[in-house]
Amino acid sequence: MASARSTSRSSSASARRTSVPSAKSIRSETTPGCPDDSRLPGRQESRFPARVLVELARLGGISWHNKVGVVAWSEVMLERSDPAPLFFAPFVSSVLRVEPQWIDYNGHLNMAYYNVLFDRAVDETYELIGVGADYVAKFRQSVFTAEVHVRFLRELHAGDPVRVTFQLLDYDEKRLHYFEQLFHAEDGWVSATSENLSLHVDLRASKTIAFPREVASRLAEMKSAHARLPRPEAAGRRIGMRARG
Repeated sequence: MASARSTSRSSSASARRTSVPSAKSIRSETTPGCPDDSRLPGRQESRFPARVLVELARLGGISWHNKVGVVAWSEVMLERSDPAPLFFAPFVSSVLRVEPQWIDYNGHLNMAYYNVLFDRAVDETYELIGVGADYVAKFRQSVFTAEVHVRFLRELHAGDPVRVTFQLLDYDEKRLHYFEQLFHAEDGWVSATSENLSLHVDLRASKTIAFPREVASRLAEMKSAHARLPRPEAAGRRIGMRARG
């Protein structure tokens, strides 16, 4: 049996239906403190303030990599008190921060805690899909990680703000295949990537089972939205050493 994903979930991973300011009230505002994502493909200037971008991330993600342009949120969608899940390409997490106790004797973020950051972002994604903490408590079913490939590309240090993007590459009745990228939330560079294969599991029977119909429907919506994204170049890479000259 695959090892379980972390069971500790921050309060930010809980399902929310918080109302956000109306589009009329935010059109002229800028986005102080938001990621400078000018190095990310498809970047356009956002007209939303930071607090709204964080909430939109929780409700469905901000389209940093959308090749057809950043999705414009209509007044109707922003003013809805109970919006249905929206699947932007890719999903973008709320801002996370490197905690001081995660720094190792090399003076940078220890490799174990990259997985914590990726996992917290997955918690947000799973709430959107419908397999979050409430789902696990109610149905005694969950999603376990079966395989992970993490690439460490650039160091992070105590206090650094980060965001994680989540791209669903594929799924079937019991499995998810997805790719995450960990960005510095102010400077826009990629610190790490994580490719994952996860399994839907019945906790009582300790065996894999099919996703419920509603979850499968949401996965289909997400896959349709994410299909517009280019496949990550690093997806499917294997570890190996090239022979020298």
